[in-house]
Amino acid sequence: RESVMDDLNLAASLKRTIAERRDQIQTVMMEGMLKDIEHYKSLQGQLEVLNLVEMTIKDFYKENKFE
Repeated sequence: RESVMDDLNLAASLKRTIAERRDQIQTVMMEGMLKDIEHYKSLQGQLEVLNLVEMTIKDFYKENKFE
């Protein structure tokens, strides 16, 4: 039972971290803080990875009926 709670806490922590990083990236893009096109491409890549990790977490918990 404790393991399930640990898993849920980990998922919540990861989701929070993902949301915070996504907000940081969006702030950089929206506030004109991009250095160059390479910076833009890097941030876009980070967003793709964040989305992938978030979907993987959601799918895992949906398949395992934790949510």
